[in-house]
Parts: sequence; structure tokens; C-alpha cells
Amino acid sequence: MLILVGYVLMVLRAPAVLLPPEATSPALGPSTAPLSPAEKLTAAHNARLLAISFGGALVVLVGLLYTARSYRLAHRGQVTDRFTKALERLGSDELYIRIGGIHALEHVLRDSADHHADIIEVLVAFIRHRAPRVRGDVDSSIYPRPLPLAEPEADVQAALTALGHRPRRRERNPINLATLHLRGSKLSGADLRGADLTEADLRAADLHNVNLQDSCLLMANLREANLSGVDLRNANLVEADLQNVHLAKANLRKARLRGVDLRNANLVEADLRDAHLVGADLRDAKLPGANLRNANLRRVDLRRTDLVGADLRGGNLLVADFRDANLRGADLRRTGLAGADFQNANMTEADLRYAYLMESNLRAAGLALAKLRGANLRKADFRDANLRKADLRRTNLHMADFRCANMSGANLWAANLDWVNLREADVQGTGPLIAALAARQNAAGGDTSGHGLPPRASAKSSGDAE
Repeated sequence: MLILVGYVLMVLRAPAVLLPPEATSPALGPSTAPLSPAEKLTAAHNARLLAISFGGALVVLVGLLYTARSYRLAHRGQVTDRFTKALERLGSDELYIRIGGIHALEHVLRDSADHHADIIEVLVAFIRHRAPRVRGDVDSSIYPRPLPLAEPEADVQAALTALGHRPRRRERNPINLATLHLRGSKLSGADLRGADLTEADLRAADLHNVNLQDSCLLMANLREANLSGVDLRNANLVEADLQNVHLAKANLRKARLRGVDLRNANLVEADLRDAHLVGADLRDAKLPGANLRNANLRRVDLRRTDLVGADLRGGNLLVADFRDANLRGADLRRTGLAGADFQNANMTEADLRYAYLMESNLRAAGLALAKLRGANLRKADFRDANLRKADLRRTNLHMADFRCANMSGANLWAANLDWVNLREADVQGTGPLIAALAARQNAAGGDTSGHGLPPRASAKSSGDAE
């Protein structure tokens, strides 16, 4: 009633407020003509119409605000009702009803940001209740946990799909799927950033293009899983089992892979820059074109590994095992390889400039056309190695062993040959003084102590141009 009275008064008083002063007012000057009675009546009518229009607009605005508020409340009530009904379906004994409840939750998840965190918690709890555990935990006789299968049950798979393709919003807690048996799961393209998959069984799972950035896969079992194109940046994969996995073009930058099992893994063109692989097992793995720049590969087992064209620049490969590995054309510039074992490895055309290979084992290694300029090869073992036309300029070969090695055409300009052993080595085309040194050692039965001229001087005067 008070609002209505106020509105009537505003309409009645509108002319006094909105009409201009009388034309005869001295403030307007003597030239202003006074308003006629008809003009005053028209002006008053227009002022009241303006006040009525303003009041009408205000009423419409208030109505719109009230309608919007009512709609929000009604929508929230509908969403809450949908959420409640979906929860009831999850407890059904019928598989298809549970799947319907999961799909209903997925729709609510997309429609309502307010229910996002609650629905994620419900889906995670549902998966943890329905999926078997990796370890044999004790279940109640009332709700026994299903036995492990070759792939998840349909309702568990539906819940995993809903989780993996949820809208990207802020969440209270990371997704916890630790210690669950999820073998054969289909999660292609899923977003599982920051998820906890500790000790999870993901054997033969389809994880193609999955985002697992910052996730925890500690001691997880991923044997034979498809991880091509997966994003594992900063992920924790310590002691995980990755045998026979497909990781082509995967992003493992700065991933923690200490003690991981990558035997027979496919890592073609994978990005392993700055990754931590100490003690990892990469036997028979395929890494052509892989990027391992600045990676920590200390004590890694790389036997029979395919590293053709791989980039290992600046990496730490101390005491790594490269026996029978294929490193053809690999880039190992300035890499720490002290104590590494390259026996029978194929290193043809590999780039080892300024690498640190002190006391490394290069017996029977194929180093034809390899670039070793400026490398530290102190006490390295090159017995039976093929160094044909290799670039050994300015290398430190102090006490290196080249017995029976093929060094034909190798460039040893300015190399440090102090106490080097060239017995029975093929030094054809390396220069007359080096040939004389080899001949003298052969005649002395391999005694390298009395070779005569200072070795550096001999190498520089051999006639090879830099």
C-alpha cells in the first residue's frame, strides 16, 4: 500500500519536479517568452507520462529479477532432485540401472558447477567400491568385492569415462584410484591430471592421449598399455612396470622414472627431457628419435636398445649399460658417460664431441665416422673397436687401449696419446709417426712405456690437417 501511495504522489508531483521554471523568471533573461496555459497543460501531461513510464519500467525490472531468482531456485531444485534420483540408481542391483545413474550424474555434472565436487566424490567412491583391489583385502560377506577381470565391469567403465571427460573445474581433492584393479580400462583422451594411481593395475589399458600430468603412478602396473601421445610431465612413475608399453610421442618431460621397468617399450620420438631414470631397465626398448636431453640415466640398463638418432645431449649416463645397443647417428655431445659399457654397440656416425667417456668400455663397438672431437677418453677400452675415419681430434686418450682396433683413416690431430696402447691396431692413414708408434709397440710386445717422441707432438706432426 505504501509503495502504491508513493507511486501516485510521484505521478502527481512529476510536473513540479520535471517542468522548467516559468519563462518570466529573471534568471532566464528578459527575452524568454512565458508559457501559455495550453503549453503548461501539455508539459504537465508529458511529465506525468514520463513518471508513469519510469514506474512501469521499474515494475518490469523488479518482475524480471524476481523471475530470474525463481528460475534459479527452481533449476537448483530440479538439479538437486536429479542428483538424488541418480544416487538412488547407483545402489540398484541391476547393472543397466546403475549405468543409467552414472550417465544421469554425468549430465548433472555438466549442467551444475555447484554439484561438481560432490559428483566427483560420488563417482570415485563408486569406482573404489565396485572395482577389485590389486591386493587381496578382506571384504565383508554382505558386499563382496568382485574378482579381477580382463577389463572393468560396464558400470565401473562408465564411471571412469565420466571422470575422465568431466568439465575442467576446481576440485577439492585429487582423484584417488590407487591400488585398484583397472586392467583393460578404456580411457582414451581422458583428463586425469594430478590423479593418484599408486599401485594401480592398468595392464593393457587404452590410455591414448590421456593427460596424466603431475599424477602419481608409483609402482603402478602398466604392462602392454597403450600410452601413445600421453602427457606424463612431472608424473611420478618410480618403480612402475612399463614392460611392452606403447609410449610413442609421449611427453615424459621431468617425469620421475627411477627404477622403472621399460623393457621392450616403444618410445619412438618420446620426449624425456630432464627425466629422472636412475636405475631404470630399458633393455630392448625402442627409442629412435627420442629426446633425452639433460636426462639422468645413471646406471640405466640400455642393452640392445634402439637409440638411432636419439638426442642424449647433456645427459648423465655414468655407468650406464649400452651393450649391443644401436646408437647410430645419436647425439651424445657433452654427455657424462664415465664408466659406461658400450661393448658391441653400434655408434656409427654418432656425435660424441666433448663427451666424458673416462674408463668406459668400447670394446668391439662400431664407431666408424663417429665424432669424438674434444672427448675425454682417458683409460677407455677400444679393443677390437671399429674407428674407421672417426674424428678424434683433441681427444684425451691417455692410457686408452686400442689393441686390435680398426683406426684406418681416423683423425688424431692434437690428441693426447700418452701411454696409449696401439698394439695390433690398424692405423693406416693416421699419419707416419702414429704408424711408427704402433709398429714400435708391436715390436716391443705391447710395451707402451718407451715409444720415444712425446705423443702430443707425434699426433700434431702426423700430417693430418685439422
